[in-house]
This record gives sequence, C-alpha cells and structure tokens, in this order.
Amino acid sequence: HFSDTELYFAATKTGLFYVGTKAEKIQSAKRSPEKMNMYKEELVAYLNGELTYFTVPMDLSATP
Repeated sequence: HFSDTELYFAATKTGLFYVGTKAEKIQSAKRSPEKMNMYKEELVAYLNGELTYFTVPMDLSATP
C-alpha cells in the first residue's frame, strides 16, 4: 500500500516490467516475495521522495 492505494508489481528474470493498480494484469505471475523485495524497497523509497531514479533492472520488452 502507498498512500491508501494498493500497488502491484511484477518482474521477469530480466527485471521489473509492471507497476500499477490493476492486479488482473499480472494474475498469471508467480508470487515470490523474497525475489521482489529489492523492487519493493526501491519503489517505496521512490514514492516517498527518497530516490529520484531506479537502480533495479527493468524489462521493458515484457511491458503489457
């Protein structure tokens, strides 16, 4: 949750490919909280104004 909004995010082996409010877009994704932690930490820091850019890998080829 961020500011009363539930955010969903997903990644491939290559990197982060989805951040949004619609869980149905990633329903088929496997859940792996331990692997997603680095993405979550950076997203939270970015949304809190602590980061201005991401260092985690992105996978733009998988973007829906």
